[in-house]
Amino acid sequence: LVSSSKADDCRGAALEAVNVSAVGLSGVTARSCACGISASGSPRLLLKDCHFHENNGHAADMRGRSSFDAKDCLFAANSGPGAGLSDRSVMKAAGCSFTGNTCGITAGGHAVVEAVRCSFESNAGPSLEISGRVRAKISATRSTGRPAALVLGGTSSLIIKESMVRSVDSPAAAMSDRAELNAEKTEFYSRTDAVFASERCRLEFVSSGAFSENGAAVEGFRYPGLPSGGVARLRFNSVVLRNSGRGISAGRVYGAVRRILFHVAVATHGFPVLSALYRRIYLMGPVAARWLLFIPGVAALYLYRGMT
Repeated sequence: LVSSSKADDCRGAALEAVNVSAVGLSGVTARSCACGISASGSPRLLLKDCHFHENNGHAADMRGRSSFDAKDCLFAANSGPGAGLSDRSVMKAAGCSFTGNTCGITAGGHAVVEAVRCSFESNAGPSLEISGRVRAKISATRSTGRPAALVLGGTSSLIIKESMVRSVDSPAAAMSDRAELNAEKTEFYSRTDAVFASERCRLEFVSSGAFSENGAAVEGFRYPGLPSGGVARLRFNSVVLRNSGRGISAGRVYGAVRRILFHVAVATHGFPVLSALYRRIYLMGPVAARWLLFIPGVAALYLYRGMT
């Protein structure tokens, strides 16, 4: 157990754990080192109230089968990820803050990531970037980042609950390959497409929302700069999609008609009678959908929320 200690200007890692059983850190600060913590083999690291800031690389670099449990820790202004995981390493973070790093958490291989009540803010890159066969769970967390707050690739999967995900000039969540995203009671915000899923990704929203200013709330096709592929599989339940004109982008789905209806709603929503009508139509939409989908030739139905 190491407590109330400080490491400054180390040429290597402030702490290097290789094939040790367990290490406990409490109130430890690592600053301006080549790396905050480096772990390989199968050590178990337990951290509480530790600060890793202004290091010249990873705040935490986890490899092998290492296990990393952090509670109420700060990862700030590091010239690398707040935490980087590979192989079969495991990270559990509770009440931690990742701010001002190159990115929040990156993980590949068969790593496992869990974050509860954490915040990811002002990182230069994604808050969370996972690939390979990584399994991640996030809950009660606030996330902002560039180029996207969440980036999923490979066959990775993310379960996110009761969280807020925001990006500025790129999607709040971007998925490629066969990645899976399951969101429950979570909201995604962006000036461009709020959520982008390409190729054979799977996206499931339950009691969640996607909000975009200038793009699609959910984009399920190829995105500029990313490899082309098949259409993503989307499943929604009790979901709100709100944007400047596109809810779900799915190719040529009566684009002109949608734009006309949207502009009519914008121009007339201030009239109480029409506003009440739009609200009633919106509430009747899910019921009507069950019948309209039986019409020959109708494969999908897109419902638009009236201005209220």
